[in-house]
Amino acid sequence: MWQAIAERIGFVEHIIAGEEKELYRVFQYIDTDGSGYINLDELQTYIRSIDTYINDVQIEKILKAADRSGDDLISYEEFQAVFKSLKS
Repeated sequence: MWQAIAERIGFVEHIIAGEEKELYRVFQYIDTDGSGYINLDELQTYIRSIDTYINDVQIEKILKAADRSGDDLISYEEFQAVFKSLKS
């Protein structure tokens, strides 16, 4: 699902080019409260703004796929790891 999101927002090209600043900018855009983490509400808001066909259950799965620490939050490092894995 992350691949589909990356393609939908045209981000695959940035990932391939290694544009870390752009990746961080996207992370900050999604992290609306500036906490340094993306929570479920922020992820839902962002994903719904780009794709209204993804439901809450799918969004929760997207969060869990990225959340390696199990705290129900996506850190920048986790976010970065997801997109780096898409390069391979």
